[in-house]
Amino acid sequence: MTATYDPNAWFDACRSAFAPVLRTQEECVKSMDRIARLQYAIAGDVLESSLAQAHVALDAKSPGDYLAKSTELGVKLGEKLRTRTQEVVSATVEAQSSVTRMAGDVGTRPAESTKKAA
Repeated sequence: MTATYDPNAWFDACRSAFAPVLRTQEECVKSMDRIARLQYAIAGDVLESSLAQAHVALDAKSPGDYLAKSTELGVKLGEKLRTRTQEVVSATVEAQSSVTRMAGDVGTRPAESTKKAA
């Protein structure tokens, strides 16, 4: 009795077993990329604000003028950061729901394949 080994069947089984894991990893990488881009945008906003603060400090004619312009820049930065924070929170919620959905798919696939085999 000779056992035949079919590598294609083995590779197909491995592909189907690890396909949900690969999709989950792709979703995680996409989410991390989006969050990293948002953090980069936040760093850019802070840099722009600090440069504007330096210009205000150098261009101010009086302490009152400096305080008024500095306060205005602080309010603008606060609004930008609030908006960026909301974007980061929504990206995080979307990433969490995507990973949760993928994890649910990983759990249902073995059950479906078991039902088909039976």
